[in-house]
Amino acid sequence: MTTTHLPDTSKGEKIKAIRKALGLTQAEFAKKIGTAQNVIPALEKDKRALGQRVISDILTTFAVNPEWWERGTGGMFLNDGLQKLIVTINPMEISLDELKKIKGIKLVSIVT
Repeated sequence: MTTTHLPDTSKGEKIKAIRKALGLTQAEFAKKIGTAQNVIPALEKDKRALGQRVISDILTTFAVNPEWWERGTGGMFLNDGLQKLIVTINPMEISLDELKKIKGIKLVSIVT
């Protein structure tokens, strides 16, 4: 899942590759990045301009490797363990107190 080499791939194809690697539907992917469901098919087909906010949301939400995003080299994700945790935990589904109770979880503050 990590070393997907796509140097000559459009951004839309990369979005689709990320979504497929994560096993997400277009609706699930849209919800996680905070956009409308109908935006994702247009982005995947390069029929809609890709704004900087959407790019940033995709890269941060799914821990996508910026090198892979820009040049198609390296692993798709920065860290498989972190990426899986980010995708699995939806802030609306688990509280901070519940997270603190999970053995092996270290909470850190991320400021962007």
